[in-house]
Amino acid sequence: MTSRIGIAGIGIEIHGETLVISSQRVLRVLSSAVLNGGLTTSRAIINHHVPKGVHSLRPERYLNRVLRKRGLEPNSIGLMTAADIRNVSIINHTKFRPRLSVVVTAGVSNAMAAGDDAKHFRERTGTINMILILDGNPTDACLIEIVKTATEAKALTLRELDILSRASNRIATGTSTDTVTVASTCRGEPIKYAGTATVLGSTISRYVIRAVKEAVRKQDGISPDRLLVERLKDRGVTSKQLAKTVSQRLSVRLSVKPKRQFLLRMESQTRRVLQKTDIASMILASLKMCEDASTSPNSMRMARGAGASIAYLIGGEAGRSEFQKTSSNWKRALSELVVEGILSGLIAEAVKPTRSEG
Repeated sequence: MTSRIGIAGIGIEIHGETLVISSQRVLRVLSSAVLNGGLTTSRAIINHHVPKGVHSLRPERYLNRVLRKRGLEPNSIGLMTAADIRNVSIINHTKFRPRLSVVVTAGVSNAMAAGDDAKHFRERTGTINMILILDGNPTDACLIEIVKTATEAKALTLRELDILSRASNRIATGTSTDTVTVASTCRGEPIKYAGTATVLGSTISRYVIRAVKEAVRKQDGISPDRLLVERLKDRGVTSKQLAKTVSQRLSVRLSVKPKRQFLLRMESQTRRVLQKTDIASMILASLKMCEDASTSPNSMRMARGAGASIAYLIGGEAGRSEFQKTSSNWKRALSELVVEGILSGLIAEAVKPTRSEG
């Protein structure tokens, strides 16, 4: 497979499991790559697909073997990914100088948020490798600023995609193994700045956002317009789980063992509730508010208000009354108040037919 980089003298090819970016001229590179990272010069950058478990080997030795097999110079930059190399996203900016190419492979099964406790890390595949190639002459300080701008854009993209940390369930800012590589041709006048308030920084941000979104969609099938039910499922809110909890609570309250038929009816009713746009939107907005909130008294009041509103939306006044009883001395996480609101509304709805049958 051969694709196009929109900068003269630079090409990109995929050979088997290796994506190779090669340049006719020496590039100045700032990279967090596992092989030959740092501030350096090189004519080639590789992004090599590895199966799960290779990280336990010596990655430098492994990638050096890949370089030799491909006949590349030993100072080539080496990246590793578990994502399918064929799901690469290449976005070129060629309307005005400096020209820019953004190359991204991405998998978010290993998503994490800045500040997550490392002890909660679970070994999973998934890496976002971003390679930015600039046909310009950024100073060393500017190269660092490009890394900063690109990283901010990546974090914003994950928020727009509603990707959650696998360690904390907060909005993810990346994965635990992301890399950024910035390569420049050093052509033209020195470029000093690339922050978000500059034309270059703004361009980098937009093109990184496009490339990351496309790469995540190709690899993991996640897009900004995915169904609300899927977003709720990411947060552990599923019709089956909710129906089971409602059935368990009602069995205690009514002193009867719920029949399988009742459980199936509850699952069906819960699915219908979660598929209603107004209810699903309210639940999702409330969960995101709780994810962003602290544990301050004001946050607790907001979360309790959101839970009560959801309970009312699903089960009417009976749902809100049910919620007020179960949440009066709440000590658990804010997001669980939202789930409690769903449960309260469902219980209120379920009790209505149960009472009429009695």
